[in-house]
Amino acid sequence: MSGLNTISVDVPASLLKISVKVGNENSIVIRPLALTDAPSIVEGVTESLPELKQFMPWSHFPQTIDSQRQRIIGTIQSYWLGDDYSFGVFGGDSGLFLGAIGFHRRMLNRLGLEIGSGERQRPDGVRLSGK
Repeated sequence: MSGLNTISVDVPASLLKISVKVGNENSIVIRPLALTDAPSIVEGVTESLPELKQFMPWSHFPQTIDSQRQRIIGTIQSYWLGDDYSFGVFGGDSGLFLGAIGFHRRMLNRLGLEIGSGERQRPDGVRLSGK
């Protein structure tokens, strides 16, 4: 019965990478976060704060490179425990952090996963993905 509460992933996070190309442009890469992503995540979060503060309680706390590195370490640990899977969405050509997507366990239904996503936005409301 405990198998119902576990997700099995046999691929190391460092090997997971999904590249999507639409025509000749607008390519994106979806991959697990790395510690080296922390500065660009802080930049994207800071730029998107007006939108984030409406929905995300964590966005009301200071966003620092160190706090993002600690969060990324937690996402790597959660990945290997089978509890949570977080990925960054990056511009395929630019490498710019565009947002995040993940599969998250929630207390209301430990058998299911919530799909969460967030997209980087400029303060004027323009989404950097163009969508």
